Amino acid sequence: MKNNLTSWLITSACLFLSGYIFLTLAITNTNIVHAQVTLSPDQDDYAFNGDPALGADGFLVVRASTDINTPGCIVEAETVLGFDLSTVDIGAISSAELSLDVNNSGISNGQAMTMTLSGSNDDSWTEGNSSIIFVSRPTQDIDLNTSAAGGQTSGSIAFATSVEFTEFISATASANGGDDYATIIISPGSGAADCSSPNAPSQGFDSKETTRAVTAAAGLTLTGTTPTAVSLFGVEVSDTTSNILLWVSAIAFLLTLSTSAVLWRRQTSTTNA
Repeated sequence: MKNNLTSWLITSACLFLSGYIFLTLAITNTNIVHAQVTLSPDQDDYAFNGDPALGADGFLVVRASTDINTPGCIVEAETVLGFDLSTVDIGAISSAELSLDVNNSGISNGQAMTMTLSGSNDDSWTEGNSSIIFVSRPTQDIDLNTSAAGGQTSGSIAFATSVEFTEFISATASANGGDDYATIIISPGSGAADCSSPNAPSQGFDSKETTRAVTAAAGLTLTGTTPTAVSLFGVEVSDTTSNILLWVSAIAFLLTLSTSAVLWRRQTSTTNA
C-alpha cells in the first residue's frame, strides 16, 4: 500500500512538472513578435533598349513601345533594383512589399499599363557608368506574381506581397543559403492599348539619387515573425530546444497521466480491500 502511494505521489509530481513545461512552452510559442523594416535600394538603374542606362539619374523608367519588326508592344525600358539584406534581423520573413514614389519628370504620360515584378538570380550587376545595357541586363528568373498599374503621374505605386515574392526574398537571406542580396526587376506588362509614340505607356519612379523628398514607405518593406524568448525556471532556451522540449513534455504528460490513473486505481483498490 505504501509503495503504491509513494509511486503515485512521484508520478503526480512528474505529471505536474511535465504539464508545467508543456503549458509554458505552448503559451510562449504562440506569443509572436511582429517586426517590420523598410529597406532603400542599395542600387537602382534602368535598362533602356538601344541605350545604356546611366544610373546616376534622379529617376527610373519602365516603358513599353513598338518595333517595326514586331507586332504589338515590346519592352523598351525596365527598372532594376538591388537590396542588401545583410543587416535585416526580423526572424522568419512572412511578407514582402515594394513601394516606389512616382517621378513624373516628363516620363509618365498617363497611358495605362500593368507592370510586373520579377526576381533575378543575377546579382553581379552594378549601377551607373553604362554598366547595364539592355541585351545583358539581369535576367527575369522568377515571376513574383504581383503587379501594379502604371502610367501614374503622382503619388506612389505599391507591389503587394505574394507567396512567390516572400519566398524569393526569404531564399536570398544567408540564413537560408542565399547571398543576402535581392535583385528585383520591374517590367511593362499587359494592358497597353497603344504602344506607338507618343502614346507609349511610360512610368517614372524616383531613384535613390533623387533630390526630391520621398515618402517613408518607399522601398522594400519586410515583415517578420519571431517567437518571444523562452525561459524555463529562469534559464533562457533556444527556439530549437524549446520545440524539442515542447514535444517531449507533451508525451511525458500523457504517459504520466495514464500511469498516475493506473496507480490511483491500484491504491484505491488496495484501500478498499
